[in-house]
Parts: sequence; structure tokens; C-alpha cells
Amino acid sequence: MSFYFIVLCICWFTLLILAILVKENRRIPADKKYIYYLTYLLLALAAVAEYLVYTLQGNSQIPEMVLRTIKMTDYILTPLVPLAFVAQMQMKNVLYKIMWGINGINIVLQITSLFNNLMIVSDGANHFTRGPLYGVYMLLSGMELVLVMVQIILFGRKYCDRFYLSLYTIILLLVGGISLQEFVNREYRTVYLSMTISAILLFIHISEFSQLAQDERIAQQQKQMCTDSLTGVRSRYAYSRELKALSSMEKMPQDLVLFLIDINGLKYVNDKYGHDAGDELIKDCTACITRTFEKNGEIFRIGGDEFVVLTHTDEAGAKRYEARLEEETEKFKGVRAWETGVSSGFAQACEFPDDNPEQLAAEADRRMYEAKKQYYRRVGENHRRRYDFES
Repeated sequence: MSFYFIVLCICWFTLLILAILVKENRRIPADKKYIYYLTYLLLALAAVAEYLVYTLQGNSQIPEMVLRTIKMTDYILTPLVPLAFVAQMQMKNVLYKIMWGINGINIVLQITSLFNNLMIVSDGANHFTRGPLYGVYMLLSGMELVLVMVQIILFGRKYCDRFYLSLYTIILLLVGGISLQEFVNREYRTVYLSMTISAILLFIHISEFSQLAQDERIAQQQKQMCTDSLTGVRSRYAYSRELKALSSMEKMPQDLVLFLIDINGLKYVNDKYGHDAGDELIKDCTACITRTFEKNGEIFRIGGDEFVVLTHTDEAGAKRYEARLEEETEKFKGVRAWETGVSSGFAQACEFPDDNPEQLAAEADRRMYEAKKQYYRRVGENHRRRYDFES
């Protein structure tokens, strides 16, 4: 048993393991897994073809056409492997189409050369040397190798720069293994060894990049879920997560203050002037709340006309925020709404040391409704005039 055969056996077993890993990888879509299986099959068959020619060459008992056919198979399958690598990376661009064209030319060239000595020359005793068209084969293979290198670099750019160095090493390994056998010593059977190791490293990178892409999608989805689409402040979902985080603490921060703010008259505006006007009113109030707290609080929209603000201050600071919010809403003049107004209530964690965040929110809600009752008692039926729109 030759050392070359042992190395190829290790390569074949490695390709089998890779196929199993692909099968078990849930991040790779089921309809995309076939390209991995095809890549490993092409690589294994090309290695078998090269091994058969290498071991059977000079054996006069084997028909010459059989060896020519095996050699042709090697020359056809080997250039298809880099193309399959690019297909794994989902880089189906113009360069990918050019690579298909190069392989198409090579296939025609190999089939045409099967019945003559243009690609390989036989001495009649099944010893083969390179024919006059072998240089064309090497040129096509070189062009494809350059395109593969460009595709790998483009693949890395889809993600982040920190993977460039490792991608460059894959290119170096691939080029080095092929060059060592083709240009240094043909007894160094390194082409399929380097291709197999490159397949392993490429699988690792694709798996890593798939995880990065999935993490990015999840982060984007969470960002969308945590952001209120109308106002741009944080959403009810984000508020629920914040309450859970506070509940998990052994004790809430004693300087925590929870404001609950409700827009006055939103239902009346929606009913009389339409939801577009109501949306404008919501955004106007959001702007007032944002200017009031600036960067000193987390603002959440938890309902159509309800907002929560979590901030850290003392009682005097909380009252100043209430006064500033009233000032902001009183001086605000909208494009379509003459005026806007809100009712608010706040609760401090230090007032209720044994309460959880939900109870703190309930207390702020109770105080807000007390403020709203006082507001409607004060303005009475004439409050509707506060929401007249320009004609």
C-alpha cells in the first residue's frame, strides 16, 4: 500500500465526514445542501481518476482508451471543484458565469482530444506525456483559479474584514498545493490533499458566516421589535423586557422613577379628524416627551396614547420633569393640531422598597389617571377646542 493511497484514503474519509456535517447542519437550507454533496463527490471522483491513471500507467494489459478516458475524466472533474466551491459561497455573479464558460470550453476540449494526442501523448505502452494542447488546459485552469481567488475575497467582503487573513490562507493553500504538483515535482501528489483541506476550511467559514448572518437577522428583528414604528421610541416589547430585567434584580435601584404619560384627547381627534391627524398628535407628544427628558430617560410607547419613561432622579427632579413636560406641551404648536397636552404620574422605587416593577408601574398609572380626571374636571366639555385643526 503506497503512501499516496493512504493520503487519498484520508481525503476520502474527510470528505465523507464533511458530507455528514453538512447533513447535520441546520443553518444550511435543505435545498442548498446538494451543492456540498456534489462538491465532495466531484473531489472524490477526480482523486480516484488521478490515482487510477497514476497507478495503472505503463500497464500494457489495460486498453489505452480506458486510461485516456480516466485521464479525461480527471481533467474535466478537477476544474469543476473550484466552481462548486463558488456555488457553496452563493457567489452566483458574472464571474460565476465566466467560470461556467471556462469549464464548458474545457469539457469540449477534453472530449475532442480523447481520440488524438493533442492533450496527452501515448507511446503505445500506456505511458503518457503532455500533449500540445495541455498548455491550453493549464491556461483555462489558471484563469479559473484567479476567478476563484477573486470570488473568495468578494465573499469575505459580504461579512467583516477580520476574516480576510484566514480567507487569504485558503487561497494560498489551494494555489500552493496545485503549484507544488504541477510545477515543482509531479511526484508530489498534493492537488487533492490541498483541495480537501480547502473544502474543510471553506465549510468552517461558510458555517461561521451563516451564524453571523443569522445573528444579524435576529439582532435586526429584535431592533424592529424593540422600536415603535410610528414614533421611533422604544416599544411595548422593549418595555416588557426592561421590566423583566428589573424584576430579576435582587432590589430595584432606589433612585429609579417610573413615569406613565397619557395623551389627552387622542380618541376625540381620531374620531373627528381621522387617524392621520391622530398619528400626528402622537408624534407631536413624543417630541415633547423626548425634549423633556433629553438623554436622561428611556422612553417607551406601550399603547396608542400611553408612554412610560424610566429615569433615575429624586422626587424634586421628578417634579421638575413633570413641570418641564407641561411647559413643552403648552408651548408646542403643531402643523395641523393647534395644541397638544398630556397627563402624567410618577412613582419612585424608594417609596415602595418592597414592590416589584409591575407594582411601581401600577402606582404611576393610578396617579396618572388622577391627573387626567383633574384635567377633564378643569377643562370640562370645552376641552375639545384644544384640538381644533387649521381649516
